[in-house]
Amino acid sequence: MTKVWIQKEEMNEHFLDKLNRSLKIDGHINAIYFMSKGTEGDYVEHNKVLLQNLLIAHNTYPLYLTFTYYDDYEMIQSTLNKLGITYTLSFLEEIQTYWTANQNINYHPPCFTIQIDHSNALILALEATFGIATQNEFYAISNSQNLSFPLETIYEFRRKKEHSIPHFKTEKDTIFITIAHDGLGYYLFSNLEKHSTLEHLCANLPKGTTLEEID
Repeated sequence: MTKVWIQKEEMNEHFLDKLNRSLKIDGHINAIYFMSKGTEGDYVEHNKVLLQNLLIAHNTYPLYLTFTYYDDYEMIQSTLNKLGITYTLSFLEEIQTYWTANQNINYHPPCFTIQIDHSNALILALEATFGIATQNEFYAISNSQNLSFPLETIYEFRRKKEHSIPHFKTEKDTIFITIAHDGLGYYLFSNLEKHSTLEHLCANLPKGTTLEEID
């Protein structure tokens, strides 16, 4: 029996602040939900399985898994290659900097996209990559290729910076998911009728799911 905690969110300034303003939505989104298995035990694995089961029950493909990584991306690249996972690799416009060996190293963050065509591919891709989401790198799954990363000027601690901000372009059948801080759950963004209310969402959860709490 799977117990899940669900909270309905509203697209407002408070919600965007909670996400550290880490994404933008170009268009309208009908419903947003935070879903989690909680923080006890191996919560990362539990929340990964929760996400996996939801998407398998949703049973709509292809899906597009997109994540960013650090400068030393060869390790994750090697893992994907060994598992036979096909991906595209691009590099964001923004420049990140880190200090090593008494020098600053500048790099453009790598961005991986994996097209997922069936449930077995979904399970394999999540197993290989979900740990990246717990490192608070950008990590999202969408039912369309609706994601871009335009370079924008932002202010952090009164300092101007250039960042590649994730933009999701929405349509009437859009659904996408982002991972919460430290892998503590995920946010479901949806324009689908079956997610339009909490009641509809709960009616379409995987079999065997029980609600620990609804807010």
